[in-house]
Amino acid sequence: MVTVDELKQRGMAAFQASQFESAASLFDQARKLAPKDPDVWNMLAVTSSILGDVEAAEKGFRKVIRLQPKAHTVHNNLGTVLKDRGKLKEAERCYRKALDLMPSYAEAANNLATLLRMNGDGEQALVFYQQALTLKPDYAEAYSNFGALLQEVGRVGDALQSYRRAVELQPTHPEWVFNYGCGLLEAGSFDDAQAVFHQLIQLAPQDARAWDGLCNAQLHQKQFESAITNGHKAIE
Repeated sequence: MVTVDELKQRGMAAFQASQFESAASLFDQARKLAPKDPDVWNMLAVTSSILGDVEAAEKGFRKVIRLQPKAHTVHNNLGTVLKDRGKLKEAERCYRKALDLMPSYAEAANNLATLLRMNGDGEQALVFYQQALTLKPDYAEAYSNFGALLQEVGRVGDALQSYRRAVELQPTHPEWVFNYGCGLLEAGSFDDAQAVFHQLIQLAPQDARAWDGLCNAQLHQKQFESAITNGHKAIE
């Protein structure tokens, strides 16, 4: 008879190979044999989240928290699942609980800031983005998110600095490059925006936003022929 440890090992191997459906099945088998094993529940929840089964992910993370109430990363992960399910107040409580348990947890600070920004509380979001970056100065995602908030409140110059830092830290991340390009467009730096959207096209040639951004920059510079060509590529 297969043991729990064997199922966990096989589940982890499948997970690391991105075979998430197989991993979920193996972790679920392990759960049935060891219903009080928090590691099994956690991996089942993580895998369920990747597969888009947010209901199962929420159930799994809640079970881990009942078994290990001080598992700060699980409170954070539950917060993200709840946010995705539209349960924003509960999600905020989870992120705050994660920070209460681990005040140096930069990812929870970033996630809380993003949630607060979604809820229109830009002032508090600003505080938590700054906290995340103080805790983790090389946190590219937080720099990009912080830039988006700064852009929203009209601090475009500061936003560009934050976007630029995100791209410096992770130059091959399409989302950070896209955000930087949009900031440059708003700032009226159309030559720089074109260069950044060309960079994004190299990274993600199928991303319509890259072609659309390049088209917009070219329109502002009255490069109509190129703009039309790239506009067509955006909708192909």
